[in-house]
Amino acid sequence: MENKIAIAFVNKPVGVKGEIKVTVLLDCPQLLSKIPFVFLKNSNDSIKIQRVFKIVGDTAGLKLENIDSPEDALKLKGQELYAERELLKQLIGENQIFMADIIGKTAALDTGIVLGKVTDIENYGASDIIFIDSKEYKDLSFANIGGIIEKIDFEKNIVKLNTEKFWQVAVYDKGEKSDED
Repeated sequence: MENKIAIAFVNKPVGVKGEIKVTVLLDCPQLLSKIPFVFLKNSNDSIKIQRVFKIVGDTAGLKLENIDSPEDALKLKGQELYAERELLKQLIGENQIFMADIIGKTAALDTGIVLGKVTDIENYGASDIIFIDSKEYKDLSFANIGGIIEKIDFEKNIVKLNTEKFWQVAVYDKGEKSDED
C-alpha cells in the first residue's frame, strides 16, 4: 500500500441506492470530490466514485460504482478507502506531508540527536500534534507548525526536525521516565 493513502473510513450505508457515509481523513474534505476512484485495502481494483454529496465537517456521502443496494454498502462498513499517492500529491501539493509518511519513522534533530519513534499524529484544530516515543523524554510531542519537519528520509526511515523550532514548541513531562513507560 506504499503507493496508496487512506482517505476515508466507511461508517454506514445511507439510503436505498447503495450510498455510504464516510469519515474523511483528508485535511480538506472537499478534495474528496476531485478524486475519481478509490481502492479497498489490499486491492488493486479501482472503484469509481460516481458522486460525492453532503460534505459536513469531516463526513461525506459517497456513491460508488457497482455498489447499488444497502446490502452492498453494508459490506464496506468499517473499511478504509484509499487513493493513489501521486494523485493526492497533485491535488494537495508536493510540499505537503502525509501522516502515513512519518508514523513509525525515527525522529531526529538536524544536529543528529535521535529523539525516538513517531507513534501517532492527532489534529486538534490549529495544527497536527506529533507524538514521539522517546527514551529520554516522557510523553514527548510537538505541534507541527511551519518548518519543523525539514526532511523525510525514506531510505534511512528518519524524519529530520529543525532543532531550534522543535524545542520552541515541544512538550514533555519533566518527571522521570521509568522503565514501565
